[in-house]
Amino acid sequence: MKYPADPGHKDRGASLDAAATIEPKSKTLQRAIMSTWSAAESWTTDEMATRLGESVLAIRPRFTELKLQGKIRKTDRRRKNNSGLSATVWEKPTFKLEFTP
Repeated sequence: MKYPADPGHKDRGASLDAAATIEPKSKTLQRAIMSTWSAAESWTTDEMATRLGESVLAIRPRFTELKLQGKIRKTDRRRKNNSGLSATVWEKPTFKLEFTP
């Protein structure tokens, strides 16, 4: 397994077990996150977990993996999550192509 394409772990114990358990589903979750997300939207991990009907504990690490792959990025904005605490808002990066004749 190669992080961030695959789940990360600490090479021992429960961390390694958890990565091995989620690994078959992690790419499916990453694809579900990206296919749910339009360029105009922004999400917190809790919002995406609710949208997909998944645990935030399964979604939050996928956001980190997608961030490290350059597919999403943190914004400076925050919104309340399900626990009432302030959570990071994420977005897809926008790429502007410049054309010089």
